[in-house]
Amino acid sequence: MIDLRSDNTAAACPQVLDALARSGGERDTSYGDDAVTARLRNRTREVFEHADAQIFPVVTGTAANALALSAMCKPWGSVLCHESAHIANHEAGATSHLSGGAVLQHVAGTNGTINAKALATTFEQTWWGDPHVSQPQALSLVCPTDLGTVPPLEQIKELTAAAHGRGMRCHLDGARIANGLISAGCSPADLTWRAGIDVVSFGATKNGGMNADMIVSFDPEVSAELRYRTKRAGHVPSKMCYLSAQILALIDSELWLHNAAHANEMATLIASALARVDHPPLYPVQANLILVSLTDQLRATLELAGVEYFELQPGIARFVTSWQTDPDEVETLVQILTRH
Repeated sequence: MIDLRSDNTAAACPQVLDALARSGGERDTSYGDDAVTARLRNRTREVFEHADAQIFPVVTGTAANALALSAMCKPWGSVLCHESAHIANHEAGATSHLSGGAVLQHVAGTNGTINAKALATTFEQTWWGDPHVSQPQALSLVCPTDLGTVPPLEQIKELTAAAHGRGMRCHLDGARIANGLISAGCSPADLTWRAGIDVVSFGATKNGGMNADMIVSFDPEVSAELRYRTKRAGHVPSKMCYLSAQILALIDSELWLHNAAHANEMATLIASALARVDHPPLYPVQANLILVSLTDQLRATLELAGVEYFELQPGIARFVTSWQTDPDEVETLVQILTRH
């Protein structure tokens, strides 16, 4: 079997498991006041080049997104996002739930990212200050998008500048942020706060972690809110050191970027093979996700190759590579595709 269902199906990488084992025999302070979380905080500040960044390790990416946005948006507000955004389609309304009622408002765009003109139109059509209408208070972007694309930095900056001009805050869903950084060829700071992002949902689980993601906040007011919101939502585990150890193992060296670079490379190989046999991906493959039309012929070929994939919707196959994707298996898949 060649498992391309999701990067969530990959195991935790050995370095993460080793870090957990090393932490397992030590006693330390609870609820995030431990030495490992302190090291993670300092290392995160170094990685993002931001001396005041605050971190909030959580168990899932859904929690990271929903809690971050709940601290950025009042219950009567709205979060603007693209129609393909993960928060809008795969989190069971978690943002609305944890914010106490904020709505998710779709804004049009191409390749998974909001279009600046569409955002301007949304602002023009908003009844600002009218209590009958949910007031846009947060803009949520995704990088890489759920379509596997990576928006250009200039596009992100244009969108965040427009949102800040309306007094809004800006969030980045970075469930696969390392894959986005590899594709964009920029620093974590350039992709986030230097591009106008106030809060990041930092993904580790999809990139070799076991069960840990993290909110990184560059906004002091949001950080103050999150201190209480994370606790109230049950995401301040007493033994937070085990969450922190996983993320620290990834970012203390360049392991997180190495893992992502491998996943991106495997996706590129598969995408090229699909294009050569007249099954080009539906969107540019700029990270580790590939979406392709699922014809009867392709379905039969994938079955022959023993490929497990996710049918995103009828007739649309999604392949996701990971740090654990075997190059030999990918080569086998490429050979089978090109023979058929």
